[in-house]
Formats: sequence, C-alpha cells, structure tokens
Amino acid sequence: MDINQYIEPRQQTFLSNVEYRLLELVASGSKNVINVADNLEARFLDPKHIKLTLTRKLTFNPAGLFELSVSFGTILTLREDSYYLVDWKTYDVAEEIVRNSKNLINPLAARISLLIAEITSSYGQNPIVTPPTVITK
Repeated sequence: MDINQYIEPRQQTFLSNVEYRLLELVASGSKNVINVADNLEARFLDPKHIKLTLTRKLTFNPAGLFELSVSFGTILTLREDSYYLVDWKTYDVAEEIVRNSKNLINPLAARISLLIAEITSSYGQNPIVTPPTVITK
C-alpha cells in the first residue's frame, strides 16, 4: 500500500532523542566493525495523525569506543476520512512505509546522518558518515 495517497503533503518534523555513551577504548590494532541499524516505529495519535519515529543506532563489534542512537520523528496528517477508508489495524504501517513510501522517512534519515557526523567529529576525529537514506535489512 502506498500511504502517500492517504496523507496531506505537510509534515511536522522534530528531533526526538539522542543518546551517546562513551565506552572503554579498544586496544590499538584491534579490529572493530561498526554496526548501523535503523528502526521505524509508527503509531496513530488519533484517527487523523500518525507519528513516525526513525531511530538509527551505531554500535561496534566487539563492543567498544561508543554507542550512539539518534531519533527523529514526524507527524503525518491523514486526508479527510482516510482513516475510515482503510482498515489500518490489518497493516503494519511502519513496514508499509519502509517498503512502499520511503519518501516519507528518507528526510528523517538524512537529518540523522548529518547529526551523527557532527557528533562523531566533535572530538576532532573524522566524522562517521552514515547513509542519508533508510537502511533496510
């Protein structure tokens, strides 16, 4: 299902959460692999509004250096009577958006990518630049 046909073109976007936790430094020469994962949550606030929250989490394997999580959200407004045209309970709205309506969440991913780069470069190191689009498995 393309959710774009059921929503108004305006969106209200906001920074939802940032968590940065410094961990022990890893011995020099050890190989750490960075893991980047996105998670999208969608829930109805009322019959006319859907709140989306995209969270990107960076971790290392083995654990070390830091853990970082950044979340941005947006409020989608359904067109008049769209809530009643579809049986929304039969759909995983977050999954439908990731599969068919990435244009709704890629702007959130771009903001997340920028903020991660700024945070990771704050100590004078090279920034970690993650994709400015949603990462799917």
